[in-house]
Amino acid sequence: MSIEIFDITGRKLVDLVNKQFTSGEYEVDYTTNENSSGVYFYSLSVDGTILDTKKMIVLK
Repeated sequence: MSIEIFDITGRKLVDLVNKQFTSGEYEVDYTTNENSSGVYFYSLSVDGTILDTKKMIVLK
């Protein structure tokens, strides 16, 4: 499983998670001091297949 974060232009900023997990529920914290306020996207992939991409808003 991997979770990646992208900026509005589609440039990958962070590989937040990139490892295998057993079945269950997990939580990942993401704190950024490097990126400015704005719209970003995160993408969830499993075995190289993108399952979902969602929008997030960073406010500082």
